[in-house]
Amino acid sequence: MSDVLEKKEDLRIVKTKKALIDALFGLLAQRDYSSISVLEICEAANIHRATFYKHFKDKEDFLKFFIYSIVLRFKLNDDCTGKQFIDCYMSMLEDLLTYLTENRSLFRLLFEKTPNTYILDKLYQAINKMVMHRIENNAKNGIVYVIPHEVISAYFTGAFISLLEWWVVSDNPYKKEQMKDYMRMLIQGSFESIIDGEGKNTL
Repeated sequence: MSDVLEKKEDLRIVKTKKALIDALFGLLAQRDYSSISVLEICEAANIHRATFYKHFKDKEDFLKFFIYSIVLRFKLNDDCTGKQFIDCYMSMLEDLLTYLTENRSLFRLLFEKTPNTYILDKLYQAINKMVMHRIENNAKNGIVYVIPHEVISAYFTGAFISLLEWWVVSDNPYKKEQMKDYMRMLIQGSFESIIDGEGKNTL
């Protein structure tokens, strides 16, 4: 009986957070993020303010949750090493491009109506951590990099975020399939140039 109640409660929490996210996007279509209050978000979501604070410390904590909930949708599998790495990376990228395509108008609001530095900082931290983990795992499996790991991670993370932001807010972006092909060429060429010795033959 308790398991059933717990599942129902979890479902209520999911619905509550979704309603808050939808409310925030609706308000972002009207004005800047900085001018939107927690009370306004709650009223638009038809949720009590006490319920909001049960799950989030403040508005910034709520936005942080939303950003990370998106980033965590796109993870590289831990078993993707060597020859499989680029294919795994591109699979994650395709999922992300699909998600951004389906929600382009919402993400344009997010980038254009919220402090860009905040959004990009959170995306950078999450993606950099993911890329760094993969590089270190590859190194443990025998791949030798001729450039320090943190330099590689910072470069790929920065380029990745900058390109995606441009693609989302551009008035005339390339199609998803084109972006995937272009990014594969960039990524594959770059990775092959930073791998030394026998490790180069594994890609």
